[in-house]
Amino acid sequence: MITHNSKSFYLTTVYASCDPSQRQLLWHDLSNFDPGSLPWLIGGDFKTISKPSEKCGGGPCSYKSMDHFNSFIANASLLEVRFLGGQYTWCNKNAGPKRFCLDWTGFLPILLDR
Repeated sequence: MITHNSKSFYLTTVYASCDPSQRQLLWHDLSNFDPGSLPWLIGGDFKTISKPSEKCGGGPCSYKSMDHFNSFIANASLLEVRFLGGQYTWCNKNAGPKRFCLDWTGFLPILLDR
């Protein structure tokens, strides 16, 4: 919990595993977090995307991984906060147009109500 100017909120930073089964466990654990009446900000590198438009080049999209991530987002009542600036936040620095948006920040609706 973080308190600033007498206002408190929870902050969770994520650096997810590349292993899909480990990410499933993370989604489960995060979905069980109850911030009570306090706002909750969650963000970081989730190692997956929520929609195909967040990826350019590289291998095919894993629709199963996207489904699991989107289920987590819905179950946790998270809302996406859009970036200002470039759409893609990661590339592998190899030749070719491989770009991904791996950073995702979500707010529980209670944060937006304040």
